[in-house]
Amino acid sequence: ERYATDMNIVLIFSGIFSAGSTSFIVAMKPNLSPDPSDTANALLKQLVQIGLGNLAEAGSTPIDPIST
Repeated sequence: ERYATDMNIVLIFSGIFSAGSTSFIVAMKPNLSPDPSDTANALLKQLVQIGLGNLAEAGSTPIDPIST
């Protein structure tokens, strides 16, 4: 019986935690989109590298703005 009450407490706590986390994520979702200026800056940097003749440094794929 003790294990049943402990399990009930854990399940109730995890349910409340899940509901709180979900509401926080839903509220913050619009703010999680990437900044368009970061993408533009990364692409401009890649174009400058290509213009300077640094094809190896510029790479063949667009730069990920998060990694810069």
